[in-house]
Amino acid sequence: ALHRFNIGKPAGWLCQGWVEQLQGNPAKAIKLWQKGLNAAANLKTPYEEGWLHYQLGRHLPTTDPARQHHLQQAQAIFTRLKTGYELSLVRQLLGENS
Repeated sequence: ALHRFNIGKPAGWLCQGWVEQLQGNPAKAIKLWQKGLNAAANLKTPYEEGWLHYQLGRHLPTTDPARQHHLQQAQAIFTRLKTGYELSLVRQLLGENS
């Protein structure tokens, strides 16, 4: 069983998505990150929610309108949480879109 406790689900889906991405399965990674995002929102784990938005924004095609939405959501969450490093990563990607 991948997830023994509900609170671990968002981080579990985040990591599983990375594995799939690194193994060359981007579509599967996106699906796992979306599952994780739903879990993070339901469990109210904002840090994981921010990371999941970031990964989705980072890996969706630049032509996909959802990319910008996910990056903006990640920026809002990381701003609220005052996480400097994570916020700088998001801002780099948002800057590329300007």
